[in-house]
Amino acid sequence: MKILLVVNGFPPFEVGGTEVLARNTARELTRLGNQVIVFAPTFSGQYEGDSLLDGVRIHRVLVSPEWQYRGSESYMNLAVEDLFEEFASEIKPDVGFVLHTVNLSAGIPKILSRLGIPHMLFLSDFYFYAIEFT
Repeated sequence: MKILLVVNGFPPFEVGGTEVLARNTARELTRLGNQVIVFAPTFSGQYEGDSLLDGVRIHRVLVSPEWQYRGSESYMNLAVEDLFEEFASEIKPDVGFVLHTVNLSAGIPKILSRLGIPHMLFLSDFYFYAIEFT
C-alpha cells in the first residue's frame, strides 16, 4: 500500500513529539511492507526536495521562514496547498495520514477529499481546535 504521511516536520532536521511519532509510524509502516512517502515543510532551500531515511521517501517543500509559527500563515497557506495537491496527484497514494499541518496548511485534508484519497486526521494536540478560535 502507498501511504502519504503529512507532518509539520520530520527528523533528522525537526525533532519533537509529533515528529518522532511520524518517524516511528513511517518506519513501522515500511517494515510492514508499505511504501511510505512523507510530505513535510522545510525552511531552508538546502533541504528542499526528496531524501530517503530508513527506506522512507521524504518530500520537503520550502516554506518561507517568516511564516513559521506566525499567525494565519502558519495554518492556511494556499501556496503550500497548491504544492501538496500537485504532489498528491503525482504520487497517487492509496491513503493519507495527516499527523499535523502547522506550517503547511489546514486545507490539506480537504484536498485529499477532493482527490478521492481516503485519509485519517490524527488529533494529537489542540491545533485544529485552536484554528476555530483565531
